Amino acid sequence: MKKVLLFLTALLASAVWSFGQQRTITGKVVDQNGDPIPFATVQIQGTQQGTTTNQQGNFTLEVPANATLHVSYIGYQAKDVPVGDQSHLQITLVSSAKALNEVVVTALGVQREARSLGYSVGEVNNKDLNVSKPINVAQGLVGRLAGVQVSTLNNGVNPTVRVQLRGERHIYSDNQALVVIDGVEVNPNQLATLNPEDIQSVSVLKGASAAALYGAEATNGVLIVTTRRGTASGKPIINFSSTVTLEKISYFPKLQDQFSGYGGETGTFNLGPGKENWPAINPYTGFANYIPFENQQYGPPFDGNPANGFIGGANAKGQYFLVPFRPIKPDQRIAFFNTGVTTQNNISYSGGDQKNSYLISLQDVNIKGVVPKDQARRTTARFNGVKSYGKFTAQYNLSYTRQTSDVSGNDFTQSNGHYNAPGAVDPLGRYGSGGWPVYWNILNTPANIPITSLKNWQDTSSFASINNYYNAYYTNPYWQIDQSRLQNRTDNFQGDLSASLQLTDWFNILYRAGVVLNNSYDHDFRYPVQFSAYSSTDPWGAGNYQSGRSSSRICMGWQ
Repeated sequence: MKKVLLFLTALLASAVWSFGQQRTITGKVVDQNGDPIPFATVQIQGTQQGTTTNQQGNFTLEVPANATLHVSYIGYQAKDVPVGDQSHLQITLVSSAKALNEVVVTALGVQREARSLGYSVGEVNNKDLNVSKPINVAQGLVGRLAGVQVSTLNNGVNPTVRVQLRGERHIYSDNQALVVIDGVEVNPNQLATLNPEDIQSVSVLKGASAAALYGAEATNGVLIVTTRRGTASGKPIINFSSTVTLEKISYFPKLQDQFSGYGGETGTFNLGPGKENWPAINPYTGFANYIPFENQQYGPPFDGNPANGFIGGANAKGQYFLVPFRPIKPDQRIAFFNTGVTTQNNISYSGGDQKNSYLISLQDVNIKGVVPKDQARRTTARFNGVKSYGKFTAQYNLSYTRQTSDVSGNDFTQSNGHYNAPGAVDPLGRYGSGGWPVYWNILNTPANIPITSLKNWQDTSSFASINNYYNAYYTNPYWQIDQSRLQNRTDNFQGDLSASLQLTDWFNILYRAGVVLNNSYDHDFRYPVQFSAYSSTDPWGAGNYQSGRSSSRICMGWQ
């Protein structure tokens, strides 16, 4: 017992002694000119204890003996200050020379210190651009620079991206920024051909003065892309990286799963044996009845009623597609979509010294989309080099990109308004295709339809075939992803050569020539279909697409 008491007494004495070592100090944090720095961080080194300075740069802090303070503020070099036996400290922070001397690429590829410019400029380097491993340069700029708005117009396997720097300035004109790659003005779509790993920096010029050298085309700002050069270490360097990205639908329109199919029908329908006079309106209640061939969903609530346990009407053999009269869990409309997979492989070989350098890089991007069978691929090769002879320097940048895509096209059912007009463009950017896209057909699928079990459309006797499909107004999306395709191949070459002569320290002559060549090949096709005599007669009385598309029972495709 005595030993325990002695131990507790020693412990208490130690705590009292330690408490006695704590003392309060005051201080002030100023810059090189003696002006106070408000809200600077003052932290006891090795601990989480600290404080911040007030508007006058003053602080008060309780510190232990032999403490060291770590003082920091944005734009200034951090400083460690031993307290010793001082009770008041005057701490001076020095401005960060790195921030003051930051070099950015401006108009015509000229490099200047950011502080010397009279206009707004921002820059993203290679590391920040590729932190999320984007598949194109525009996506890598998202959230990286103030005032830069990056919009994805089509989030498929070959996304279309729009970059704006100064908002919507024109009603009838294009509001996108002018894009300059290695000193050559290009179409904004050229960003999609670049390998983000090949980019050294992206500078954004937003002021009127910044764009002066580029003329009226730069009224929306300028996006200046500079590609990488070889190393100056004298040793060759090989870099390889491989990235796999998984993609799922992040959100989906909130679709109701309480009510069944009904679209404002009246009268009765001949749905087959035992259901020859199926009423649209229940004669006893006056409420809408279940309409098993509808895509609109204003019908009675799903309650498991076995009398409604079917979809569509009877086929030519008098058979029904039987399903429970309740929503399917998990939701089949979301289950239709895949988990997308994007694989990126990059390899580069670079070398050089202070005067000469070279870079060779290859990239392959393989994308499998969330829509079944949608895919795209991009292969990029680049060769950059610099050669100096005394005061003369030659620089060349060559890149070649091949992009391919294969995505589902529109169906063969109802016309989608003006998209079917001559010369009109459909939602996928193609002309006069008519019909509706896969996404639309999925949205028009009621909650009790087992859509993922309707893949075997080739079997003419199955309920997945075009003649027996439950929906009287829209196509089986599995027919669509197999028989209606939009295929594209684009070859892109960009090259530029610049020659400069440094006559004096302040006088340099520069000549630059560049070329951009694009060649695109499209193969869009939608196979024709021939409806059976049974389905063409509209046996259910639904006014189905089979009876309305062609009197000869053939729906012509296009190619």
